[in-house]
Amino acid sequence: MTGMALLALVLQILGLLTGAWGVHEVRHSLTGATTTSLAWIRAHARRARRSAHRRLGEAWARLRGRPNVRTAQVQLSATATLSSTVTATVGPRPIDPGAVSDREWLALLTEQFQGVYGHLNQLREQQTADRDLAARQVRDAVTGMEASQRADAHRGLAWIYASLVLTFAGTVLGGLA
Repeated sequence: MTGMALLALVLQILGLLTGAWGVHEVRHSLTGATTTSLAWIRAHARRARRSAHRRLGEAWARLRGRPNVRTAQVQLSATATLSSTVTATVGPRPIDPGAVSDREWLALLTEQFQGVYGHLNQLREQQTADRDLAARQVRDAVTGMEASQRADAHRGLAWIYASLVLTFAGTVLGGLA
């Protein structure tokens, strides 16, 4: 076997190896992107489900007239420092129908219904804002994953192109030998 034939064989073998590596890189980029996107979608769905469940529970508690307990920490500064935790229970005003006139009764009921409708409108606005934020996050994540996948695929394609050049050079040298 001449030196040129041996060089042709080595170039063809190197071409096959670099082609196999390029195919591996492209396959790895495709499976990695799929795995990453599925994990992100599952995590985002869990967060959205928890958040919606919590907001729905709070809304139902308000609509049923159950008190909403909130805790806040208060700190006052002067020459001395005072720190305390305050718990407040916020709920509907108790109405005694026997102690109020019909006009006052209707005014109180109207006030409560307006509060409920106002709260429902706030919930709708929050839900729309949450939906828009989620859609923007999905778009950003998809764009990032596509860019990463494209870069990985280009790296794999570079290996495949190099394998084509090496294999072609080995074939030409083998034909000349």
